[in-house]
Amino acid sequence: STGTPWLVYVQASAPGIDHEGELIIPQAMRDGMSYFLENGQITYEHVDQTTRHDPSILIGRPLRGVVTDDGRTLVEGSLYEHQPSMCGISCNRVGA
Repeated sequence: STGTPWLVYVQASAPGIDHEGELIIPQAMRDGMSYFLENGQITYEHVDQTTRHDPSILIGRPLRGVVTDDGRTLVEGSLYEHQPSMCGISCNRVGA
């Protein structure tokens, strides 16, 4: 509903190799968490060189982040309620 934040809780990363073949290092996430929380965005798709300046993939902002003992990065975020790409995935599910 309007005025109520749409909160999501997601696993943002885990140690290992991501789908682009890059190594995910838990310490890097720990070191960069405050920067991510201040400057980061939650995106609909993984950002690459072709989408990095596309505002339509921005669906929310991070609020809190935790790196677990096993290296997973968990993020609580607030979704942008009126972002069309976000609405495509959740409006029917949350009755908006």
